Amino acid sequence: MLAISGSPAFLISEALRGAGAVVTDRAGRRFLLDTDPRGELAPRDIVARTIWQELARTGEKSVLLDCRPVGGDTAVRFPAIAARCIDHGIDITATPIPIAPAAHYMIGGIRTDIDGATSVPGLYACGEVASTGVHGANRLASNSLLEGAVFGPRTMEAALRGLAEVAPSALPVADVGSAPLEDPPAAEARSRIARVMGRDCGVVRHGKGLRAALGELDDIVATPIGSLSGRSAHLSAVAAYCIANAALYREESRGAHYRDDHPDTSHQWHGVTVMHTTRGATTHDRNVAADH
Repeated sequence: MLAISGSPAFLISEALRGAGAVVTDRAGRRFLLDTDPRGELAPRDIVARTIWQELARTGEKSVLLDCRPVGGDTAVRFPAIAARCIDHGIDITATPIPIAPAAHYMIGGIRTDIDGATSVPGLYACGEVASTGVHGANRLASNSLLEGAVFGPRTMEAALRGLAEVAPSALPVADVGSAPLEDPPAAEARSRIARVMGRDCGVVRHGKGLRAALGELDDIVATPIGSLSGRSAHLSAVAAYCIANAALYREESRGAHYRDDHPDTSHQWHGVTVMHTTRGATTHDRNVAADH
């Protein structure tokens, strides 16, 4: 991600690294090569984790992405990135971009079938919010586009078929009452969730931090907020709790899930963890994948 204080989140595509851009520290050293001989072309979890460790070691807020090796047509090939950087006074053909790792997506999400249907009748999900089963533990670059192209139309068609089969009088109507749209407690809850997840459930995880995260998230879930945005924040906290709980439950490292206290990959955990929240209790199901 573009790492400039005060700048809205903006993805600096890993396609730049594929095109030849290199990651360096402030002294120009390509430190990724210390971890993996593939350097910038190593899997994204290795690149993100190595940058995170470098930032933790140095105390810096960012490392640098030097696009000069890509060539003089970099701004033509990557116009959106070039334009955003120009807004911040950075000419990517001449000046390295400050970057930092971030949670760009979650490998997982709402469990669906091949038509985007969830376990809730009438609720469909597709895109990066859904767990369709087509990604592994470390999603390949741009697979989200292919997933959207396949599951977007399938989900839309299934939802339309389902809608046609329901009598209009049977369709649920949300009761929003007189609750205000926004209030400061909701904004503070969202800020707390972001801090907790970034600190304890990000690029590198540890059992102690995950347990601390669960405690804070449980406190947020248990604190009612009457506004519409408060209800949304409550649901965000529930989702975050499920993510942290699943990360604590999986005592291994695999792809984008890295546990500092369980750094190795274990066949015992080969499979998918499905989280269920029923009557306030969170439970796990394991779908263990067979060897092929």
